[in-house]
Amino acid sequence: MEIKQEIRSFFQQYVDPKELNDNTDVFKHGLIDLEVGPLQIVVFLEKKFNISVAEEDLQLENFNSVNNIERYVKRKIAEN
Repeated sequence: MEIKQEIRSFFQQYVDPKELNDNTDVFKHGLIDLEVGPLQIVVFLEKKFNISVAEEDLQLENFNSVNNIERYVKRKIAEN
């Protein structure tokens, strides 16, 4: 499964697919809880894609949409 599809599948556990497109800011639109959502996303990404999310990368812009997460994951994979 491609990276983007894996991310969509993850979000579909929490968000109605009708409310989510690849550019939807899941935090701004209240689709993902800001208190625990970012942590859940980071844990998912680290396990699924075998990457390490560095402290300096912990910015909502990296994790607020399917497209931004995909770009982040591709960048991290390329760094390894």
